[in-house]
Amino acid sequence: MWTDPIVEETRKIRDEIASGFDYDPIKLGEYFKSMKMADLVARIKAAAEQIPSTSANTPSLSHNPYR
Repeated sequence: MWTDPIVEETRKIRDEIASGFDYDPIKLGEYFKSMKMADLVARIKAAAEQIPSTSANTPSLSHNPYR
């Protein structure tokens, strides 16, 4: 029978991760949730760094034409 090396590698990694949590589905779920949250935080930080600073475009409070 033919085996796909990518599938075999994925299964090996999955087994390594699961064995680190004694194959406990609750612990595994918490781990993957934390990984997802960490990824989300990293993406938000990266996006925030891409936004140019608006301090140069923001008028100063001392120059308010409506006073």
